[in-house]
Amino acid sequence: MFVSMFVALGLFYLIIGVSVSKKISTIKDYFLAGRDLGLGPLTFTLVATQIGGGMLLGSADAAYRDGYFGIFYSVGMSVGFLLLGFGLASKLRQFEIVTTAQLFELKYGSTFLRKVASVISAVSMMGIFAAQVVASRLLFNVLGIGNESFLILFWVFVIIYTVMGGLKAVVITDIFQVIFLVSIVSGVFVYSLFNGGISISSLGSATANQAGFASFGSAFTKQLPVLLTAAIYPLFGQDLTQRFFAARTKKIAALGAILAGVVIIGFAFVPVYFGMAAKIMNLTIPANTSVFYSVIGALTNDFILALVGCALIAAITSTADSLLCGISSNVVQDFGCLLPLGCEVEGAKRTLLVSKITTLISGVIGVLIAYFSKDILSVMCQSYGVLISALFVPVLFCLISKKLKKEAAFASLFAGAASFFLIKLLSLYGVYAASELMLVVVPVAVSFVGYVFGAFIGQSQLDNLQENS
Repeated sequence: MFVSMFVALGLFYLIIGVSVSKKISTIKDYFLAGRDLGLGPLTFTLVATQIGGGMLLGSADAAYRDGYFGIFYSVGMSVGFLLLGFGLASKLRQFEIVTTAQLFELKYGSTFLRKVASVISAVSMMGIFAAQVVASRLLFNVLGIGNESFLILFWVFVIIYTVMGGLKAVVITDIFQVIFLVSIVSGVFVYSLFNGGISISSLGSATANQAGFASFGSAFTKQLPVLLTAAIYPLFGQDLTQRFFAARTKKIAALGAILAGVVIIGFAFVPVYFGMAAKIMNLTIPANTSVFYSVIGALTNDFILALVGCALIAAITSTADSLLCGISSNVVQDFGCLLPLGCEVEGAKRTLLVSKITTLISGVIGVLIAYFSKDILSVMCQSYGVLISALFVPVLFCLISKKLKKEAAFASLFAGAASFFLIKLLSLYGVYAASELMLVVVPVAVSFVGYVFGAFIGQSQLDNLQENS
């Protein structure tokens, strides 16, 4: 049943990719959907990028271990979108750029920093993409589909339609995926409440004292960095900012971010409910499977299980295709193929071909990386951590300050990245047991100090130059 629906879904995506590809002639169409996203499509695609494997499967796993703290990932994402909606999204849109990394050249005047930022961004998104592949493998294991050929076939479908249609195809499929996913999962949630599942009152009793879950202090300490990274990432993550760059106007960019934040927080309780219900029901979760899918299997029948399986595939796909677009835009726009969006037809076709090849290669590499990963949220948070440590502070100052210095951005980026990898290295070799919270707070603090120090050095050099003049 699942395989039949899955094949139909894959063919539907492929048809969209082929159809949209006929209307794409420039990289402006490919990466930015012609900069013509309205409020509805923008909101749908923003929601789709976040209600993916990480939110559904990862949040349910976290709630199974840590109780209601499993909602922190969704809360963080919602906070990030609201911050964008109340000012930052419109500022991003006004720059008329394609990648976040371009801010380092536009605002700081450094091509070198732009390329460094682009590499960090692409590597981070590659890790998040790999987490989606891990999520799909867990889903197939639960379904009893252990054949790796089936997993590879699924990702071939995803990569091909993304390669062919770019952001336009992604947005169209996102609209369908969000409606399908939210309808199915919300319906199963309501069904479970009234047909043998855990009632809200029972859940409230367990929540009151974290009975059966990790202690309050342990759960809070573990999930707080998840909340922080999830809140910060939307401010400059390329797969998300690309949507704001593609919005028709600044106002649409802002309103889309607010609506997306409201939808995500409204839906956030659903995976947490299923994760906590699995613990309260004392379900045994087999290794290499998903808490979310296992508890639904225990509460419903095979038909609903197959529907939820397809809904989860849609969720994973909606996040993965946006990441592929983000990675290829970083590579193509920030390295080698730095042609303007309004370039000649022949040059546009050549760059478009390079863009599609880059998307294809990125997808293949991401699938290969996934074979060395198991924990969904851990992989995502490590990927977020690298990006946040290096880029958060200098990008934030681009949005809130007019007096910017290249030396400040340089010091901030490298100080943040170096401190992140140093802490990871010390933890790996047992020299220092760093918590996940330390991996977020310390690098950002060091990056901020680096920015201030770099700005001071830059000002001193400027003062000396003026005195000599």
